[in-house]
Amino acid sequence: MSALQTPMACKAARHGDGQLVKEEEGQNILQQNSHASGTSQQTNKTPDCFRRSSEQFNIKIRLYDKPRAERNDASALERSLDGSGDLKRRTVPALPSNKGYDLDYVERKYLKHEVFSGYNHGFVETIDVVASSQKRPRETIAFCRARLIRQDRINAKFYQYINLPCEEATLLAFDLFDRYGKFSHDYQHHKIKRGSGFWKNQIDDGDILLIEDVQVQESSRRCGLGRKMVQALLAATHAKTAGGRFVAIVWPDSSKHSRSHEAPQAVVGNKGRAKVFAQEDANTIRWFRHLGFRRIGITVWFGLCGASTTPDQSLALADDYDPPKAPPNDHGWLPESLIQSLKGSIRGEFVTVIKQHFGNAAFDDPRWFATNEDGNTLLHIAARRNCLDAVTWILSQEFGSQMMQMRNWVGDTPLEVLLLALETRRTRMWWRNSIIVTADDFEGYKPKAVKCIAIGRPAARYR
Repeated sequence: MSALQTPMACKAARHGDGQLVKEEEGQNILQQNSHASGTSQQTNKTPDCFRRSSEQFNIKIRLYDKPRAERNDASALERSLDGSGDLKRRTVPALPSNKGYDLDYVERKYLKHEVFSGYNHGFVETIDVVASSQKRPRETIAFCRARLIRQDRINAKFYQYINLPCEEATLLAFDLFDRYGKFSHDYQHHKIKRGSGFWKNQIDDGDILLIEDVQVQESSRRCGLGRKMVQALLAATHAKTAGGRFVAIVWPDSSKHSRSHEAPQAVVGNKGRAKVFAQEDANTIRWFRHLGFRRIGITVWFGLCGASTTPDQSLALADDYDPPKAPPNDHGWLPESLIQSLKGSIRGEFVTVIKQHFGNAAFDDPRWFATNEDGNTLLHIAARRNCLDAVTWILSQEFGSQMMQMRNWVGDTPLEVLLLALETRRTRMWWRNSIIVTADDFEGYKPKAVKCIAIGRPAARYR
């Protein structure tokens, strides 16, 4: 196990010898339980976390490509027209050095190890925050890594620029944004997926700061070092962007790296998403929420507007949204034989198979509303796979209208599942552990898919 761990552990309570050390609202509280009197008394022994809290730390911001950083920074790129109409570069100050951190650049010979160092990724900058003790300046005791994505300069081909396998930035791009780098319509307006409804077009206004890792050495925890590093990162990014126009985004989960192969397939292919993202890291989420981050829609991502490095008062902590856990399956599970009848060459046998399975079951029999592990009913699955005969048959039954209103675990009705699947096919595909952007080569939807939409929309259904 690495010596550096996520800040989740920084907030865990420590028990021992009748003492409880915990952190509440940024302040350390020491309590000693007295079993004899039933009261709390202050101990004379000073725990390690209090001694470390007075220790001074050095925090350094490390950029990976000085020419690129200066080229991309709003201050360095600020230009004005002179009298002849030519662009004239204006000399402006560099990043301030009096914000509680030092600035450093990685030597160019090490840039070959940087994943976003290629020409196509010239508008993605890696920013590291490295902390050391003044007593041991050469020893790294905490580390934070982030990617600053200059969103407005790559919007024309947003997916292509951010498309790298198994990279968190790629997952972010395909989950929250459309192919032009605009915040997903679903997460703004969908009845369920919008979550708290707080996040609108503020995500489109400026750059994106993706915080990938925050790690603190075990011996240096519970002294606010993780918070200081994130605040230094936000302050540095504020100086690098135009008026602090950026949104900091994080997926707060200490085990996310173990899902680096499952997550892209779930997001890009919109398949198995509920299962992949079902487990969340409550402690790490709580830590980032106290820094001001708020959940974006119903996703695993949390954001903080960069115009201020203090908690965003526009959405109170108590009003932040947490998606409900998958409800108990009261209708049972779909048998595999029915699911298989909607695949490939045997999809024409769906009606025969379903009649054999259900027999003369009444229209209100709960078995009709059975789901798979993602909460999808037969109608969800048939619509997603463009099984026109199956969709037509289900909607012709008495239970069809009720099934049409049912939502799966991520909040989609059968029609919404169909539309999302078609948009996914139009813009990208998951093939052999890689993402292929297909929007420019799209030749249109198949006739059966269009007919499924027509009979699925209430205004276009003829019964």
